[in-house]
Amino acid sequence: MNKILAISCYLLFPLLVSAQVLPPEGWRFPDESDYADDWIEYRETYPVPFHAQGDFNGDGLTDDAWILISKTGDFGGLCVFLAENNAPPKIIWLDKATMVYKPQWVGISAVPPGKYETACGKGYFACQSEEPKELDLPFPALNFMYFGKANIFFWWNKISKKFDTTPMSD
Repeated sequence: MNKILAISCYLLFPLLVSAQVLPPEGWRFPDESDYADDWIEYRETYPVPFHAQGDFNGDGLTDDAWILISKTGDFGGLCVFLAENNAPPKIIWLDKATMVYKPQWVGISAVPPGKYETACGKGYFACQSEEPKELDLPFPALNFMYFGKANIFFWWNKISKKFDTTPMSD
């Protein structure tokens, strides 16, 4: 009996944790009925193109990133829920209907810490004065992609304590 209870708790724990993350007013999480366009075409490679997890700010807690869909229209937004100890997550909007005009045209994934050559480092365009040729990420980053086209990284800047963006391809 104790073994069954322990296994049940283990299996239900992720559901209880994710239940704490609620979309902001006027927004909803995507569901199966939203699969269309590139979400279908790239589904084998990105089975859940609208959700990523990682410790994006390096505080030891798992954060959630979501492409959300507006309840009042067919546009989306990109939102990060930074986990907090004993409190609801802090909501940080990275985009509202500018890059995510049509949610099914974009996707997100977490990328591990490491060194990554940027778009200007690859020679797609000239690097601006403050733009790095390479990112050396100490924490996971959020890869925001236009499927089969361009992508950018949203990464946590320890100094400014906010997300910065860097083009990774063109």
